[in-house]
Amino acid sequence: MGQYMKRFWKSYTIFQSLTIFAVALVVTVGLSIMLISGQQSEKALHSLADGIMVRTLENAKVNIGESIGSAVRISSILQVAIEENGGLPRERAYLRKLMLRSLLNHQNVYTVYYGNEKGEFFLVGKREREDGVTGYFAKESVIDDGVRRVTEKWMNTRGEVVAVTDLTETDTYDPRVRPWYEKAKRSGTSVWSDPYIFYITGQPGLTYAIPFEQFGEFKGVVGADLEVKTISLANLSSYTPNTQFFVADGEGRIIAHSELDKFYKLAGEKGRIPRVDDFGDTIVESIFTSHRENLRNMDLRDIRIKNKSYKTIFGEHRSAGLQFLIGLYTPYGDYLEPLRQGEKQILILSIIVIIMAVLFSMVISSALAKPFVILSRATGSVANLEFGRTISINTKYSEANVLVDNFNEMLENLNNYKVANEYLNENLREAHLDTFYRLALAAEYKDYYTAEHLNRVSALSVFIADALGMGRKDVELIKHSSAMHDVGKIGVPDNILMKPGKLTAKEYDVIKKHSEIGAKILENPSSELMEWARIVALNHHERWDGKGYPNGIAGEDIPLSGRIVAIADVMDALLSKRSYKDAFSFEKTMDIIVIERGKQFEPELVDLISKNEDRVRGILL
Repeated sequence: MGQYMKRFWKSYTIFQSLTIFAVALVVTVGLSIMLISGQQSEKALHSLADGIMVRTLENAKVNIGESIGSAVRISSILQVAIEENGGLPRERAYLRKLMLRSLLNHQNVYTVYYGNEKGEFFLVGKREREDGVTGYFAKESVIDDGVRRVTEKWMNTRGEVVAVTDLTETDTYDPRVRPWYEKAKRSGTSVWSDPYIFYITGQPGLTYAIPFEQFGEFKGVVGADLEVKTISLANLSSYTPNTQFFVADGEGRIIAHSELDKFYKLAGEKGRIPRVDDFGDTIVESIFTSHRENLRNMDLRDIRIKNKSYKTIFGEHRSAGLQFLIGLYTPYGDYLEPLRQGEKQILILSIIVIIMAVLFSMVISSALAKPFVILSRATGSVANLEFGRTISINTKYSEANVLVDNFNEMLENLNNYKVANEYLNENLREAHLDTFYRLALAAEYKDYYTAEHLNRVSALSVFIADALGMGRKDVELIKHSSAMHDVGKIGVPDNILMKPGKLTAKEYDVIKKHSEIGAKILENPSSELMEWARIVALNHHERWDGKGYPNGIAGEDIPLSGRIVAIADVMDALLSKRSYKDAFSFEKTMDIIVIERGKQFEPELVDLISKNEDRVRGILL
């Protein structure tokens, strides 16, 4: 490396300066673009994350509202039904089926029940049986003549009892001492219980209870249970792996949380609904502590805790007398990490490329700079047509010596190369035209056309152009450009292009696109010939009366080359056999051309062909 550096600085030239400058410029521009692009990408990701967080919170509110609404609706239905029956219905099967039907219609609700002042209790709920299947059961605690009897009945979804268990000896449940019953009786109106642990399942949740009266006298309470699990699972729509969702009431009790396993573990250990500070989640604690007094406004903010940044959103939700703080948060890294990893990889790759470029320029430029300087001066003489001045370079690099020898030989043979170049140009022209025709023929083969079709259209177009008095150059251009009139058929599906029967209107619309496709293929031409070909491809289906396609132009607004190729193409097509028709006779073809005078074709061109009918026949047949 030391030898390369020493040689590099010793033979320092403009070539080397430009090399270093180019590398530095590329590096500077590249790093600047990467920096700006990274900043813009990060800004866009933050904006996208904000939008997703807002929508996720709104969806959570809707889901919670649906769950709460289900409990309210089902309790109200039961209250009305019981009131209409004057208390407990005589037909208890009716109440059981009504409760079951209500549960089936409101899947968010876990249990519905009715308890009265006698201590009777009627419940229908969902529960997992011993065989692991979730089913519906009814628990009925009835007191007749002071005798209490308790039964549990398993049902199918039609309300038919499939199993009955007598629990009279073991069940001591009294609804009158339960929190939901006492709170509804005390308030005299519909209420939500505080979050508590359910008696039957031991699962945490809430109860919506409505007191029932008869003749102004309190008789009992109807209620519906919502499990915490129901509220939590309905809102697990996190868009990153570490997004956390939570719902807390005004007292700091957790109503729902995305970490259900942790929630249930804490509930089991404490025998109550976990509080915000039970979770050990500093983000949730911070949000709740800061906003428990003012929950009305949705708050979207970025926070940083323990050197880690988070995007958070939270806000109040009120429904049927309940007030919650709903929130979710996600770490920056969940959605920014892919971007940052990509930036690191690009940076590492850029450094490697820079080092390789510098080393390469140091090694190569020292060996090549001097010969190139001498050669650059010599080429100035060549530019002035001074071919007799040879050059001499003393270097130990064989490649440079070979380069000098070749340069001197080039000077010696330059005149011969001029002749060879002219010959090459002619060959290139022929190759260009050959490629031109082969492209045209590729499109024709798709339609079962032949090279003869291209030759006949070309020959007739040349005859018409010559008869009109067009210049030699224009006649030559139309000779070759006419072959490209249907090149756009390359873009038409074979099943439509080669259909043996009549085309539908939709298929014909597809066929008509070949004019625009051809023009698109030949767009931005590099030669005058290619421009003529583009004009022909675009306009050879326009009509003199303006009813053609693709642009519906008329008369002399249609380029002359397009008008000429249009009549030549139609005549040869009429005289040729196609998959959908037999060949027409020359006489019938001429009749059709004459009929279309002033309609499809320019009158002057039709007259010209009519006057030279024998000559045209010889060209096409």
